[in-house]
Amino acid sequence: MGKASRLKRLRRAEALGQQMLAERLQRSMPDQPMKILRNPAGREKMSEVIGEFAQPWMDLVRTDEDYATILRLAIIAWNSAHLAEQERFEGLDPEMVKALGEPGMKLLRSMIDYKLAHYSDYNRPILDYEISGAGPNLRLEVVSSVPDPEKFLGTSQIGPA
Repeated sequence: MGKASRLKRLRRAEALGQQMLAERLQRSMPDQPMKILRNPAGREKMSEVIGEFAQPWMDLVRTDEDYATILRLAIIAWNSAHLAEQERFEGLDPEMVKALGEPGMKLLRSMIDYKLAHYSDYNRPILDYEISGAGPNLRLEVVSSVPDPEKFLGTSQIGPA
């Protein structure tokens, strides 16, 4: 398979992943009015921002599952950092807290601190995400909120994902 075919297949998979996330989000929040923005020109992709944010912990990764776990924790930390300090751990699933144990919770706290120290200007929580693929084709797709879509874009490029 040629390079052009692989790129075309990857773009198609990305578009399908984005569509699936948008539909899943709309089903999970049917009473919430929402507008879906697809990778606005001139704006960073939040999946890339999250990947960059998680980079300091990637030396812990040995397998695809480790990679996915670091990304999941990074997203939890990212979103938790948007909450008031006393609320950050209140909504965590007790089973997840138990599974993480003290080392995992320490990692989560360090990720929150890192988000606050290095990404404080980013106020776009992650609403949903999907990790798919394997090896070099492992991908992260995210849906994030935008405080004011028209103002954020500087235009009204809003439509279905």
